[in-house]
Amino acid sequence: FAPEEMKMFDFAVTPTAGGYEAVFSRVSLGPEAPASAGLWWCRADVPSANLADWRDPVQIMTAADRGWHSGPWKPCLRFDDRIPGRRFVFFDGTYKTDAPGPFPFVFTVGCLEIDGTPGDKHPA
Repeated sequence: FAPEEMKMFDFAVTPTAGGYEAVFSRVSLGPEAPASAGLWWCRADVPSANLADWRDPVQIMTAADRGWHSGPWKPCLRFDDRIPGRRFVFFDGTYKTDAPGPFPFVFTVGCLEIDGTPGDKHPA
């Protein structure tokens, strides 16, 4: 579906009144996350197994360390039934601890709220 170098993870498709929208993460496996790592949004007229059919890809969150999370992944897109155009992107993340041992991370869950079309927004 996507070239390996994109490091795409969890492409989540959601039907909308005007077609389909998807959110996905681009992960970083190294010590420093590239600018392309984070959460992305795109849309298509029909669900497609061809990545080129998903247009208007927009980064909606970077992988920057925000203290309580960094490197968001496993996104899920939902819409607010009461407020047209409002989207919620739920995601998993991690933060590093000073704990000794083989797994010095804690998993977190977050929510990104977007009003309007994500293409009109800047990465958070």
